[in-house]
Amino acid sequence: MLGSPLAYIFLYARRCLCSDADCWHTALPVSGVTQANAEQLYTLHGMWCTSCALAVEGSLNRLDGIHEVSVHYPSATLCINGTPAATQLSVLASKVKRLGYRLSELEPVADAHARLEEESRYLTLRLMVGALFGMWAMLASLLIYVGALPSEQVELIVAWVSGGFFTSRCVVCRPPFYRAGWRTLIAKRPGMDVLISLGVFGAVIVSVVLLWRGSSEVYFDTAVMLIVLLLVGRLVETLCRHRGLKALDALALPDDNVSVWQNDTFQSLPVGEVSAGMHVELAPGELLTLDGTLEAPGWIDTASLTGESLPRYFNAGQKVYAGCRYLGVTPVVMQVSAEVGKRRLDRLCDEMRRYQAKKVSFKNLLTGLLPG
Repeated sequence: MLGSPLAYIFLYARRCLCSDADCWHTALPVSGVTQANAEQLYTLHGMWCTSCALAVEGSLNRLDGIHEVSVHYPSATLCINGTPAATQLSVLASKVKRLGYRLSELEPVADAHARLEEESRYLTLRLMVGALFGMWAMLASLLIYVGALPSEQVELIVAWVSGGFFTSRCVVCRPPFYRAGWRTLIAKRPGMDVLISLGVFGAVIVSVVLLWRGSSEVYFDTAVMLIVLLLVGRLVETLCRHRGLKALDALALPDDNVSVWQNDTFQSLPVGEVSAGMHVELAPGELLTLDGTLEAPGWIDTASLTGESLPRYFNAGQKVYAGCRYLGVTPVVMQVSAEVGKRRLDRLCDEMRRYQAKKVSFKNLLTGLLPG
């Protein structure tokens, strides 16, 4: 993950949760959020490209009570800042729906994986079908271009066949960029999809006119190439988005059982059922899945959260956090201070998604990372 933009977001979010004393932190308030403002994160469904993100941004920015809107296309996340009444999901969903998109509560990372996998299958299927029909359309045009057909009548028939394959390809594949181009055009944020659609429609109209006049010099192959190349680009982009999302999996903790002190004995319970105040036993080498306070000293590997290469020695009473690993030689008891959903690592994940969704300049990012 180091070297990627997500790595810098991770460092920036971690710094925002840090204190100078020991690099264990409490969350700071989000910049620019006051009692009169509210900042919300939502998931935006139905986007096809960055032009879709710009279209939604432009439309929501015109609403009363909205101060700042940022749509992060790779993660399909909408970050919006404004008055509490204007940033409610019910208010924004109706506006977004008129553009052809759907707004929902911020989806978990697992649901985002499933969504991107479905999009990948969607694009792969249409690319395969499009390439199959497009191959025959281009072959027919190639025979006309090289003069391999015996007469003009045969060339005209082959030209009609090329148009038939192109039409079948459009009917079966239903290229989604037509719909995306129309949506962005309505929102007055036209992008590449509009240009590609105009190119395809232009090639088809010219070809049909030429066929009607009895000419076999058609351009269905040009339209096919535009569609196939765009689908290839979108598929590669979707796979890259999926790969980038997997970087967040590095912060995910297993849902294993933990040993909890109950009824005068240690019992195994799912980590989701453990609440603050309970006492859990940590075995040597065990990964911490909850925040808590040590009741005995021990060595803790904090590399996953602080990046320190060497383990740290913690005294009794010091706080430890989920994501670290206990390296002692004997079991130790820890009193839980934060259950699942309220752990420091959960807050760090939330901050990462928040900073990922917001448009932060590289200068401001470096300012947040560098000391002073």
